[in-house]
Amino acid sequence: MRTSLVVVAVLAAWPSLGWSWSEETHKRLVAEASGSVNWLDRYRDLKVTPFEAMVRDVLGESPAPAPASAFKFFGAKTRAAKREAYLQSTASIADPTLRSFAQHLLLSNKLEVKYALGEKQRPISAREVIAGYAGEPDWGMDKGLDAARDQKLMGGTDGKMTSSQGFRHMSFLGGLFGQAPRRAQLFFDLGARAIQKGHSYWGFRFVAWGLHYLEDMGAPVHTNMLPTGRYVRLKGMLRVADASGAKHFNKGALKDIVLGSASINANYHFLYENFVDEAYTAGGPAAKALSAAATGDGHGEGFFSRLLAPRSVKALASRRGWSRLATPGIAKQVIRFFTESYREPAPGGPSNTVKLVDEEAVKGSVKLANARQAGESAAQHAARLSARDAVVTRTVRQFAKNGVAIRRSLDLLQRSLAR
Repeated sequence: MRTSLVVVAVLAAWPSLGWSWSEETHKRLVAEASGSVNWLDRYRDLKVTPFEAMVRDVLGESPAPAPASAFKFFGAKTRAAKREAYLQSTASIADPTLRSFAQHLLLSNKLEVKYALGEKQRPISAREVIAGYAGEPDWGMDKGLDAARDQKLMGGTDGKMTSSQGFRHMSFLGGLFGQAPRRAQLFFDLGARAIQKGHSYWGFRFVAWGLHYLEDMGAPVHTNMLPTGRYVRLKGMLRVADASGAKHFNKGALKDIVLGSASINANYHFLYENFVDEAYTAGGPAAKALSAAATGDGHGEGFFSRLLAPRSVKALASRRGWSRLATPGIAKQVIRFFTESYREPAPGGPSNTVKLVDEEAVKGSVKLANARQAGESAAQHAARLSARDAVVTRTVRQFAKNGVAIRRSLDLLQRSLAR
């Protein structure tokens, strides 16, 4: 119970940023994990059917907007008010079919239909579609929403474009917070229905969206908000200096500790995911090991198959042992490799704060961490590089699980299509 309360507090302070695996990692992981799913080869020459016809056939002539019950706030009036505000915001979508599609599925008013793979000029395969659009849920469809009570604890409800990304792409405390497993199931169901109605291109595009949320649930920190006590810093939080330099008890210590923990978590979350993106896409031994894990080549397919054998995509995405339990070991090694500097306040800043790393710093973080630091002995540097290798090893196991989850979800799709 005590741990749950701490996690909820950290959730409430979680910065409203929407970083996760890069689009390239999402695409490559789907492509490699699904390579052995042979039934996909039956869908080699998909043609883009009109979006309007697909919506009419799959969702009905006039898809109803999401009901007030879908807006998970306390009190019927609050839900109704949130729904009305959402409908007003999505009224800005000029295309009436796209508008009704967004309102039915509770998607952002920034939703666009883009054709990024040249499919308007040529037939396209199911494999190309599920890999090519695996990153699409990060393009904006989940941003700028004010739809659920738990997003107050996962980025906010202020209407900013990043405010709702977190609660849609994460899930904590057995699904109590976050929607990723439910969104994965939603789009797999929608995809199956579209394929059965003769709109296979759109069906596999929706499946790609579902796979995105499934991949996110295999990413550490998307399922475990406080994986290690090292994400909590007390130093400098309990006593702070006033303008004269004299130190005194910090009356806002608890709030500062929670805010600091959220920033520390965010920092190492971003550093880790950037590290994996670079390792996976840059080539070399780490990339080969991650690719082999994703494809299931010699990485315990039988064991993970038994671990991940649920009856629905939602249950698959919610498996507690898949990502959540692996996160503490990864988190500790990430801190060792990148050093504890990302737990500290900004140079010259108040001692009761933690500097939140920016995107530019993240991009150069791996090169910086690989180098020997000022004042660091050869043994200390070797220990950090050993931690880096441990991060890769543990991530290889995660990629193996991710690969199995993708294949299992596609098996479930095949069974659904065969009914």
